[in-house]
Amino acid sequence: GYPTSDEICGLTGGGCYQLFTGGAVLWSPATGAEPSWGAIRETWAWLGAENGRLGYPTTPEYCGLADGGCWQGFTGGAIIWSAATGAQPSWGAIRSAWLDAGAENGRYGYPLDSESCSSPGGVLTCSQPFQGGSINWSATGGIY
Repeated sequence: GYPTSDEICGLTGGGCYQLFTGGAVLWSPATGAEPSWGAIRETWAWLGAENGRLGYPTTPEYCGLADGGCWQGFTGGAIIWSAATGAQPSWGAIRSAWLDAGAENGRYGYPLDSESCSSPGGVLTCSQPFQGGSINWSATGGIY
């Protein structure tokens, strides 16, 4: 759509953005310019935008996944969207295990929520629920 703001610079890593009626375009020296809109943009913003774990977008939004899903890549992972699950972040070892298992086409399907982590007994453990079960990770044992 049409621009609704001037280009605004001074973001983390020398980045800039410009708002449009349908979303925004973000730019950084490391990633170039990428569009951002809709539920994926909302989730990215909620997670801290370029200052969060995902960082800047590295790809446009790609659709055509199973059941009409979409995804967008970021410097720190991705956000995956489906009508059934909404927009959910994916990163790190759990993301790697999910991709290795076939991503949304594999036994786990789409992510249902973001990772949750805790430190029982002082050991960091994380888990992420998917349509077909959870993928778990611990700092001492890796994926389980």
